[in-house]
Parts: sequence; structure tokens; C-alpha cells
Amino acid sequence: SMIYRAGEETFELGAGDFIWLPLGLPHAFRITGRTPARMLALTTPGGLLDLYDQVGVPAAERRLPDGDGRPMPEEIARWAEIGPRFGLEVVGPPIPPP
Repeated sequence: SMIYRAGEETFELGAGDFIWLPLGLPHAFRITGRTPARMLALTTPGGLLDLYDQVGVPAAERRLPDGDGRPMPEEIARWAEIGPRFGLEVVGPPIPPP
């Protein structure tokens, strides 16, 4: 399960749920379940794969990161640096833990 903030609205999403976000809507999500979540995201028009390739860092091990799930400062810095090249901007703090 996850909490998903889209604009000024917050949604609690679980297995099989769907959310549509119009272009340009600020959004964030936080995994809230006790197990890893799977999410299928469709982006149209395409073109964001390069963003994820540039921002992402390969995992050193096949496991979830330690911590409370918040992005690490260096992750936020990479998004802030690289995101604008793709028309994206970091606009606010992450969703706090429950």
C-alpha cells in the first residue's frame, strides 16, 4: 500500500488501484505497507527513461534500502540537478512517515 499526494489531494492506494495525473501536476508517493510495493507507471508522451537512467544508481545488493523510505539527500540533489533537463522540478518535501 502507499500514500500518493497529487496536487492538493492525498490518496491511500492498495493492490489494483489506479491514479491518473495530468501533465505538470506536482506529486509524491510513500510506500506504507510492510512489504515492498509494485507499481506500474505509464508516462505519455515518453522520454523519461533517460531521466531515470541518469538519476538512478544501481543497487549494490538485491534488497530494499535501509532507513524509513525517505529519499536520501544525494538522491534529492540529483533530481534537482537533472530533472529540469526533462521539464521536472522538485517542489516540496517528501511525504513524512505515518
